[in-house]
Amino acid sequence: MSSIDPNVLMNLSSSLRSLSLNNCGLQGKFPEILFHLLNLKLLNLGDNVNLSLSLPKFNQSSHLEFLDLSATTFSKELFDSIGKLLLLEHLDASRPVSYQGELPHSIRNLVSLKHLDLQRALISGSILEELGNLSKLNYLDLSFNHFHGRIPSSLFRSHSQLEFLNLGYNQLEGSILDEVSPFPNLSHLDLSLNLFNGTLPSWLYTIPSLNYIYLHDNQFSGHIKDFQCNSSQVIWLQNNKLQGLEKFSWTGIEYLDLSSNLIRGDLPIPSWTTYVFSISNNSLSGGIASQLCDMIYLGVLDLSHNNMSGIIPECFGNLSKTVWLLNLEKNKFGGTIPTLLMGYGLMNLNLKGNQFEGPLSRSILNCSSLEVLDLGDNRINDTCPHWLGSLLQLQVLVLRSNLLHGSIHDNRSNPSSKSKFFTSQVIIFLEHYL
Repeated sequence: MSSIDPNVLMNLSSSLRSLSLNNCGLQGKFPEILFHLLNLKLLNLGDNVNLSLSLPKFNQSSHLEFLDLSATTFSKELFDSIGKLLLLEHLDASRPVSYQGELPHSIRNLVSLKHLDLQRALISGSILEELGNLSKLNYLDLSFNHFHGRIPSSLFRSHSQLEFLNLGYNQLEGSILDEVSPFPNLSHLDLSLNLFNGTLPSWLYTIPSLNYIYLHDNQFSGHIKDFQCNSSQVIWLQNNKLQGLEKFSWTGIEYLDLSSNLIRGDLPIPSWTTYVFSISNNSLSGGIASQLCDMIYLGVLDLSHNNMSGIIPECFGNLSKTVWLLNLEKNKFGGTIPTLLMGYGLMNLNLKGNQFEGPLSRSILNCSSLEVLDLGDNRINDTCPHWLGSLLQLQVLVLRSNLLHGSIHDNRSNPSSKSKFFTSQVIIFLEHYL
């Protein structure tokens, strides 16, 4: 649809209750008269990037309950225009083409609102206390804007029905109000990429329905306490200033990221259900406990850039069928590389910057899916492993700064050939080769 004919739509005005034109390629200016259809309850104009909207002055007699204006062009007077829609329950004004401004005080009038989506709306200023008037909200998304200052206390005290809260990607600051269970029904919490500080609020650990927690890239400090609920599936706390964990008996977690904090002590062992576990760039010490081998669903394990030591337990073979990325870079692990570590599902193995020694085991060839192999900066003492050329999926091989010796050409299969043992598709790093 390339243009709008209001006469066609007006023929339906006597009975029209729902008008959905989402992602129809509408262009031009939408006729204001259609906003005044007496029986209209649902109007969806979303994802029409070439559609221009000029909202009229609504009156309190409007029956409109659902309004989607996402990814359209509308004026700064949007919220002033809809401030009288007392029956409005769903408002999506996210991703506008050109809107810039602040959140107006008239939003407090939308007392029936349950769903408010203003993500990527280029809104600046502070989050208004008036949001506390919207006590029926169960979905609130203000992410990817330019909000600054603190979260108003009214947001914690008036939204007991909230299930989804996303304030990520703003410039919000200060500590999080530590009220007693302000969101008893919350399932999704995103406060990431802000400037929040202080300790994690105690209510975070007790909400039984909380499935997704995104608090990464802030300045939270203190210790992480025990999550008393078993529903959390994703916990992202990376890039903060957290110092440690008081207890680690969390269950049901699938994605856990604690990287780039200030966590000290022994390696904590997450739930056996965990698929991704990253605790890189901390100050962990000690070795790898055998309990880690019980994580039978583990796909990604990143322990890089810590101060861990010891040998890799042989029980790591239990993980060889599920782990596809293993990163132990920049620790002090030693001994030989365990044979059982080499599983056919492994795609990325990084052991760089440790103290592994001895010859390389041909069990590496079991990793038929291996694409990246980094063994640099260790003490591996062996002849040049030409046989690694059998790994057909290999794209990057790093062997530099070891004790490898001998010819880098494989002349045994064809003595007259001086060709290297890999195709040109493989990037090889062999600096400091003996």
